[in-house]
Amino acid sequence: MKKEALQALEKMKDDRPVELIIDDLEDNNVWVRRRAVDSLIRTDDVRAIEPLAKALYDNDPQVRAGAESWLRKMGVENERAKRALQDYMDKLPKHWPFE
Repeated sequence: MKKEALQALEKMKDDRPVELIIDDLEDNNVWVRRRAVDSLIRTDDVRAIEPLAKALYDNDPQVRAGAESWLRKMGVENERAKRALQDYMDKLPKHWPFE
């Protein structure tokens, strides 16, 4: 049910759904969190920076990968996104992933 609701929110031409989608990043259901990340990476709304930075630490690799991809894209022009991604990268083990 939530998956369908997220799909409907994506189609709206209104900024308010972004707030609702951001809330779903904290849902207990991994599929809802994945769909929320998928929805947010289709936008360039800076309100998603902090929530997606937090999603970098999600226990699901697809949620983390989507959040990282979006922050990389946004970090080209947005210092907050760049800093959030750098903070995350600094916390990874030094040998991660290829050293």
